[in-house]
Amino acid sequence: MSGFTNIIPAALSLAGSVTQAQSASSSAKARAQQVAVQNQMIESDRQAQATERRDLLARQQATQRAKMASWGVGGEGGSSDALLGGLSQRSDSDLAALNRSAALRTERNQISLLDDDGRSSASALNMAKSSYKVFSSFYD
Repeated sequence: MSGFTNIIPAALSLAGSVTQAQSASSSAKARAQQVAVQNQMIESDRQAQATERRDLLARQQATQRAKMASWGVGGEGGSSDALLGGLSQRSDSDLAALNRSAALRTERNQISLLDDDGRSSASALNMAKSSYKVFSSFYD
Protein backbone atom coordinates (compact mmCIF):
# COMPACT_ATOMS: atom_id res chain seq x y z
CA MET A 1 0.00 0.00 0.00
CA SER A 2 2.83 2.36 0.78
CA GLY A 3 4.05 1.85 -2.78
CA PHE A 4 0.90 3.44 -4.16
CA THR A 5 1.25 6.51 -1.96
CA ASN A 6 4.74 7.00 -3.36
CA ILE A 7 3.64 6.69 -6.98
CA ILE A 8 1.74 9.99 -7.11
CA PRO A 9 4.69 12.13 -5.94
CA ALA A 10 6.95 10.09 -8.21
CA ALA A 11 4.69 10.71 -11.20
CA LEU A 12 4.59 14.42 -10.40
CA SER A 13 8.36 14.45 -10.05
CA LEU A 14 8.74 12.71 -13.40
CA ALA A 15 6.34 15.16 -15.05
CA GLY A 16 8.35 18.04 -13.60
CA SER A 17 11.57 16.46 -14.87
CA VAL A 18 10.13 16.09 -18.37
CA THR A 19 8.98 19.70 -18.34
CA GLN A 20 12.42 20.82 -17.15
CA ALA A 21 14.11 18.74 -19.85
CA GLN A 22 11.87 20.25 -22.52
CA SER A 23 12.61 23.73 -21.19
CA ALA A 24 16.35 22.96 -21.21
CA SER A 25 16.07 21.68 -24.77
CA SER A 26 14.32 24.84 -25.99
CA SER A 27 16.83 26.94 -24.08
CA ALA A 28 19.70 25.05 -25.74
CA LYS A 29 18.15 25.63 -29.17
CA ALA A 30 17.79 29.35 -28.44
CA ARG A 31 21.42 29.49 -27.27
CA ALA A 32 22.55 27.68 -30.43
CA GLN A 33 20.66 30.20 -32.57
CA GLN A 34 22.21 33.05 -30.60
CA VAL A 35 25.71 31.64 -31.16
CA ALA A 36 24.98 31.19 -34.88
CA VAL A 37 23.90 34.84 -35.15
CA GLN A 38 27.01 35.97 -33.24
CA ASN A 39 29.23 33.93 -35.53
CA GLN A 40 27.53 35.43 -38.60
CA MET A 41 28.12 38.90 -37.19
CA ILE A 42 31.78 38.06 -36.55
CA GLU A 43 32.18 36.85 -40.15
CA SER A 44 30.37 39.88 -41.55
CA ASP A 45 32.54 42.21 -39.48
CA ARG A 46 35.69 40.35 -40.59
CA GLN A 47 34.72 40.68 -44.25
CA ALA A 48 33.95 44.38 -43.89
CA GLN A 49 37.28 45.04 -42.14
CA ALA A 50 39.17 42.99 -44.74
CA THR A 51 37.58 44.99 -47.56
CA GLU A 52 38.39 48.23 -45.75
CA ARG A 53 42.03 47.20 -45.30
CA ARG A 54 42.36 46.18 -48.96
CA ASP A 55 40.93 49.54 -50.02
CA LEU A 56 43.32 51.31 -47.64
CA LEU A 57 46.25 49.40 -49.14
CA ALA A 58 45.21 50.38 -52.65
CA ARG A 59 44.95 54.06 -51.60
CA GLN A 60 48.32 53.94 -49.80
CA GLN A 61 50.02 52.36 -52.79
CA ALA A 62 48.49 54.91 -55.16
CA THR A 63 49.63 57.72 -52.85
CA GLN A 64 53.17 56.32 -52.69
CA ARG A 65 53.34 55.89 -56.46
CA ALA A 66 52.20 59.49 -56.93
CA LYS A 67 54.81 60.74 -54.43
CA MET A 68 57.55 58.72 -56.12
CA ALA A 69 56.50 60.03 -59.51
CA SER A 70 56.61 63.61 -58.22
CA TRP A 71 60.13 62.96 -56.91
CA GLY A 72 61.16 61.65 -60.30
CA VAL A 73 61.60 58.10 -59.03
CA GLY A 74 60.24 55.43 -61.35
CA GLY A 75 57.47 53.13 -60.17
CA GLU A 76 59.39 50.01 -61.18
CA GLY A 77 62.20 48.33 -59.25
CA GLY A 78 64.49 49.32 -56.44
CA SER A 79 63.31 51.30 -53.49
CA SER A 80 59.83 51.88 -54.91
CA ASP A 81 59.20 48.12 -55.09
CA ALA A 82 60.57 47.72 -51.56
CA LEU A 83 58.28 50.46 -50.25
CA LEU A 84 55.19 49.11 -52.01
CA GLY A 85 56.10 45.55 -50.98
CA GLY A 86 56.39 46.68 -47.37
CA LEU A 87 52.91 48.18 -47.54
CA SER A 88 51.58 44.91 -48.97
CA GLN A 89 53.32 42.82 -46.30
CA ARG A 90 51.92 44.99 -43.53
CA SER A 91 48.45 44.76 -45.01
CA ASP A 92 48.75 40.96 -45.37
CA SER A 93 49.92 40.73 -41.77
CA ASP A 94 46.96 42.83 -40.60
CA LEU A 95 44.54 40.67 -42.59
CA ALA A 96 46.03 37.47 -41.14
CA ALA A 97 45.68 38.87 -37.61
CA LEU A 98 42.10 39.86 -38.37
CA ASN A 99 41.33 36.35 -39.64
CA ARG A 100 42.94 34.73 -36.58
CA SER A 101 40.99 37.00 -34.26
CA ALA A 102 37.69 36.21 -35.99
CA ALA A 103 38.46 32.48 -35.91
CA LEU A 104 39.27 32.62 -32.19
CA ARG A 105 36.08 34.53 -31.41
CA THR A 106 34.02 32.03 -33.40
CA GLU A 107 35.75 29.11 -31.70
CA ARG A 108 35.16 30.66 -28.28
CA ASN A 109 31.44 30.91 -29.09
CA GLN A 110 31.35 27.26 -30.16
CA ILE A 111 33.16 26.15 -26.99
CA SER A 112 30.76 28.22 -24.91
CA LEU A 113 27.85 26.47 -26.64
CA LEU A 114 29.39 23.05 -25.99
CA ASP A 115 29.94 23.94 -22.33
CA ASP A 116 26.27 24.94 -22.06
CA ASP A 117 25.24 21.62 -23.64
CA GLY A 118 27.43 19.70 -21.20
CA ARG A 119 25.81 21.40 -18.23
CA SER A 120 22.28 20.81 -19.53
CA SER A 121 23.10 17.15 -20.27
CA ALA A 122 24.47 16.68 -16.76
CA SER A 123 21.36 18.34 -15.35
CA ALA A 124 19.09 16.04 -17.38
CA LEU A 125 21.10 13.02 -16.21
CA ASN A 126 20.75 14.10 -12.58
CA MET A 127 16.99 14.50 -13.02
CA ALA A 128 16.76 11.03 -14.54
CA LYS A 129 18.74 9.54 -11.64
CA SER A 130 16.51 11.18 -9.05
CA SER A 131 13.39 9.95 -10.88
CA TYR A 132 14.84 6.45 -10.95
CA LYS A 133 15.41 6.58 -7.19
CA VAL A 134 11.78 7.55 -6.62
CA PHE A 135 10.47 4.72 -8.80
CA SER A 136 12.87 2.17 -7.38
CA SER A 137 11.61 3.04 -3.90
CA PHE A 138 8.15 1.98 -5.07
CA TYR A 139 9.33 -1.61 -5.48
CA ASP A 140 11.26 -1.75 -2.20
